[in-house]
Amino acid sequence: MGHQKDNRWTLPRWRGARHTFLLFVLAHLWLPLGCEQSDPVAEIRRMQAVGSYQASIAPLRELIKSRPDDAEIFFLYGVALSRVSLPTQAVWPLVKAMESPDWYPEAALFLANVATTTSDWGMALGVLDPFLEQEPENSTALILRAYVRAQSRQNYEGALSDAEIVLEQEPDNSEALVIRGVALLGLGRVEEAGEAIEAAGDHFETAGLGLADSPHFCSVRATFAKEKGEVESAEEIFEKCLEAYPASFLVTDEAVKFFDSIGRWDRSFEIIRAAFDAAPAVRSYRSSLVYRLSAQGEYDEAEKILLEATVAPQPEEAASAFADLAGYYFQHEEFDKSIDAFEQALALLFDPRPDFLFAYADALVVAGRYEKALAVAEDMTVLPHRELIRGRALLGQGNPTAALEHFGKGLELWPENTIGRYLTAIAAEQVGDFDRAIEEFRYAIRAGSSETDARLRLAKLYAASGNPDAGLDVIRHEAHSDPQRSLTETIFEIELLGRVGRPDKLSPHIMEALKAPRAWARAVAAMAAGVREAKGPQAAADVILRSEKTDLTYPLHAAALSSLVMDLVALGRGKEALARTDAALGLHPNAPALHAVKGQALSLSGGDEKAVRAAWMRATELDPENALALRGLAALEAAGGEPAAALALYRRAANAEVVDGEALRGAAALLIAQGRRAEAKQELERLLEREPYDGAAALQLAQLLLEEDRGATQPRTIVLLKKAERFRGGAEASRLLKQSLELRDAEPPSS
Repeated sequence: MGHQKDNRWTLPRWRGARHTFLLFVLAHLWLPLGCEQSDPVAEIRRMQAVGSYQASIAPLRELIKSRPDDAEIFFLYGVALSRVSLPTQAVWPLVKAMESPDWYPEAALFLANVATTTSDWGMALGVLDPFLEQEPENSTALILRAYVRAQSRQNYEGALSDAEIVLEQEPDNSEALVIRGVALLGLGRVEEAGEAIEAAGDHFETAGLGLADSPHFCSVRATFAKEKGEVESAEEIFEKCLEAYPASFLVTDEAVKFFDSIGRWDRSFEIIRAAFDAAPAVRSYRSSLVYRLSAQGEYDEAEKILLEATVAPQPEEAASAFADLAGYYFQHEEFDKSIDAFEQALALLFDPRPDFLFAYADALVVAGRYEKALAVAEDMTVLPHRELIRGRALLGQGNPTAALEHFGKGLELWPENTIGRYLTAIAAEQVGDFDRAIEEFRYAIRAGSSETDARLRLAKLYAASGNPDAGLDVIRHEAHSDPQRSLTETIFEIELLGRVGRPDKLSPHIMEALKAPRAWARAVAAMAAGVREAKGPQAAADVILRSEKTDLTYPLHAAALSSLVMDLVALGRGKEALARTDAALGLHPNAPALHAVKGQALSLSGGDEKAVRAAWMRATELDPENALALRGLAALEAAGGEPAAALALYRRAANAEVVDGEALRGAAALLIAQGRRAEAKQELERLLEREPYDGAAALQLAQLLLEEDRGATQPRTIVLLKKAERFRGGAEASRLLKQSLELRDAEPPSS
């Protein structure tokens, strides 16, 4: 089947009435006609024939122990697990059953259904593509693949082709008729889609089925109405669908997407809550509700729902719930709790799936438990999993060279693994191989642009190398179609637009992201920063002053005011800068951000120290975490001969502003001035973690390392000098790098 993207806790979704029925048909193709009282497998068949799937699980576990080569037992076990809403746990036994030529057809089609229920489109296609190579006219497999291709929204042409092949064989196949309409709609062939959907409706009426027998068709009609711009009609149809099929995964899922798209998040929440209340054991509803509760800040209720699910009587169901709980804790960075939940799930599993062990080991690495992660890797049977975890652990332990070796082995067998590519790029950076890092970042972006921050990181790498145009191309890759794109990426794109001289090229997806007032102010300041670097302070000031939507007296627009103050002072217009801050404070005297900018204006224009201190002190009284004011106060304390107080303030500022590295830069300079080089190196390392392409910081740290015994030939020094040279560290970086390489090459080889 090949290795698929890591969809560990994907939410199950409905597959359509025909496919649900297909699960039942496949589960009973092998039922015997005679009596086989002496065969325990025959008894399990009878149990499942009358729907007693839960009761069949325990005896099947025992049979697996005594008959580990019996493919039918594994198939029955997979069927049972899937029928009790444990589709993820069902994958492993079905894969085992597929190893038998006799059971391959049934197990493969059943597994494809299971993958579809969890929206694991990659797994489904990994099963269906080779199956259809052997049976190219199998209508059941074609319908499944057509559905997967359409629902994944990645291959509407293929979905249309599969549906039409089925319709050539079975012109009245209702599911093929509906999928054909969906595919045409996805291809933008709206008129043809309308005709296809109307034809499907005529078929349902002629067959005497009516919409009540096709939740898929009902949701398609609603989606089609939305695509035509008939939002009220779409809403009405979706409400009817929800009333008719309250237990349909597909209807629930499509309705939630629709109401989200029109800003009716309250209605989406009501739909998910109702679905969960009606079927609390269904994992997809539980996971969706937990996600919504977390987004609303209702963490206690979200955790309670997950914890309640872990007391399920069947170990497989409880293990699945513990795995969900582990994922929840992991997302909230409660790593110890996450690992504990993983281990409780592990204790309940008869034979953990490879991807479960992969997820568990991954959590161990993130939590810093490298040795335990390496021990888990030893038990992994999937070679790419083992090598990627080894690479991750070694990278975490500070050994990027060894990590690269293991990443390379893992990616040979799993080349499309986005995280693996991304981490390989990070390791390559850490050994100073920036060309390889660029290639790995590019591969990670192609494999999954929204799965990591590779797009942002590569854009910053290019920009820091003096190539903002390349950075802009990268940061815009699939940006318009990425719903998970961060505001940080959007802001950096805007800065790059300023640097390359295209300040008026704000695309619709940018404007959509800037609706919040604070986001707008950050964007205007970013544009000014880019223009400042390219054209100087006058052009940067003009960006702020000509922004019609920016109110420089509004506290939430303080970032734009701060940017303007910096440029006005640089232009010799300090009085104007102070007048603007005073005007803003006259309207909002208790706005901490404005007091911080007032202190900035006074400081830059050479104002009285007491007045500067008073402004920044007032800002921190109103907001103890105002980073601009804290940095300013730190500089005052340093200038006044109070290094301890200054360092404490710099560190408070660094903690308050976790992205910007200016406070860490100030702390490092202060420590160097005091001769506290070991601490200065720590601050510079922290700065480079935040801003990995800061050539000046890399050069400064390298210079400190050069003072040590044999520091010039140490790998870390050489990597830092390579970084400084590449990222505008100047002639000094090139000189020191050349010197260090010559000294290293002149050293006698170690014995």
